[in-house]
Amino acid sequence: MDDNKIVEFILHKKAILFTGIFTFIGAVVLTSSFLYINFTNKITHDFFQDVQITREGFSAAKSNSTKKDECSIEMQIPLRSDGALNSWILENNNLHGAQYDIFIKNNTLCKLKDWKLRLKVPKDAKIDSSWSGSYKKENDIITIIGSKEAKNEEILPYTSCKLGFVLYAQKFLTETQVSLEAKLHKSPFSYNFFTAFVVITILGIFLTILMAINYLVIKHQQLHAEKEISELLNLCASFIDTRDAYTKRHSINVATYSKMIAEELGYSKEFQKNIYNCGILHDVGKVLIPRAILCKPEKLSEEEWVEMKKHTVYGAEILKDFNGIRNVRSVVLYHHERYDGKGYMKGLKGEEIPLEARIVCVADSFDAMATDRAYRPHLPKEIIIRELENGKGAQFDPKIAQAMLNLIKNGKISI
Repeated sequence: MDDNKIVEFILHKKAILFTGIFTFIGAVVLTSSFLYINFTNKITHDFFQDVQITREGFSAAKSNSTKKDECSIEMQIPLRSDGALNSWILENNNLHGAQYDIFIKNNTLCKLKDWKLRLKVPKDAKIDSSWSGSYKKENDIITIIGSKEAKNEEILPYTSCKLGFVLYAQKFLTETQVSLEAKLHKSPFSYNFFTAFVVITILGIFLTILMAINYLVIKHQQLHAEKEISELLNLCASFIDTRDAYTKRHSINVATYSKMIAEELGYSKEFQKNIYNCGILHDVGKVLIPRAILCKPEKLSEEEWVEMKKHTVYGAEILKDFNGIRNVRSVVLYHHERYDGKGYMKGLKGEEIPLEARIVCVADSFDAMATDRAYRPHLPKEIIIRELENGKGAQFDPKIAQAMLNLIKNGKISI
């Protein structure tokens, strides 16, 4: 894509629209994903496990062990400094006491929040002391909940939480059933697709802002350039028209009528602006025509008429390296062509004649009839209307001539 197409793409706001839609889609997906993740974070999950407790300080799950990407529970009776198990027997009542350490291992990508651990113990068992949590025993179930004091309300991903209690019972625990109830709180950024859409949305916002800034900068430069071009064109028009006192303001009039015809035909604002500028320069070649011919009040001789007709070629030659106004050379070169092919300089016919040249042809002819010339005064309104009607399909494009007639009949152009 060349620079002109990029500028046109930006000026038509297509770039802003494209990046805006891109950003909007990303934002919708992000919002939906966030709401979904937030919803799933509120779901309570249950993990069940049978835990075997050995007296050597090693614990292992039974056949229903949890998967590596889930939570697991381990229990053990730790060793004292002398290498013996931290357990004992009270001989007076035959109670077996021991310290039981519990490890909740979070093997997931999520934080464990609002967790609650339940262990099954003998009904006659009693908790002597406990740490790292809030403990409660009902019947044969001990319930443990994380606490602020213990700073274990949340268990981070791939970490473990150590709890413990001293328990007395008729015999040492060798195995137990545990259940862990918790909410798995997963960060949205732990999902690859969420991270990808965050990047996409941020990129979209950046590009939208960039395109908007580019649009404003280019638009400002364009308006500044258009102002300068307009001032230059008006200067050119004044220079062209002052060479013939009878055609003063002719270039401005033709430009104005051309723009009004384009508007009547439903063409875009951009087209209207462009054809106005074309109308300003349509007779630029007359600067090379001798003033004696331009201002001659009598009928031109055959040689003089041949020279007069050359103003279209002279104008096209003057503008051969000028690209500031689209199709301006075509207008200058072909605005005296006729729809029936009997015009000059090439005898183009019908739609072989560029659209802009056909429009300027009607505007030029109308202004020539409606203003005083060196060889005659302006024509009455009735004759001008008749000439436009008769010229349909002959001198003029029928649709364009009718557009001019509509402007006259509706009072938008007065004579």
